[in-house]
Amino acid sequence: MLLSGSGASLGAILLSLSSAAWASIGSCALIGAMIAVGLAILSMPILLGWLADRVGLRFAHPLVPGLVLGGLALFIASHQLQRRLVRRTDSLAAAK
Repeated sequence: MLLSGSGASLGAILLSLSSAAWASIGSCALIGAMIAVGLAILSMPILLGWLADRVGLRFAHPLVPGLVLGGLALFIASHQLQRRLVRRTDSLAAAK
C-alpha cells in the first residue's frame, strides 16, 4: 500500500517539478510528463504481469520498489542534466 501510494503521488510531484523547471518552453513539458505517466500506467501492469508469469509472483513482486527507485534515479539524473544545460546556456549568453 505504501509503495502504491507513493507511486501515485510521484506523478503529481513530477508534474509540478517539470512545470517549474521547464516554464520557458510552456506546456511542452507538461505534455511530455503526461505522456510519460500515461505510458507508465498503461505498460507497467502488463510488463509486471508478464514477468510474474515467467518467473513467478514471489520473485516479480519485489521488483516494484526497484522500479520506483529506478524512476526516481532517472528523474534526479534528468534534473541534473537540465541544470547543467541551463548553466551552459547562461554562460553562452553572458559571453555574447
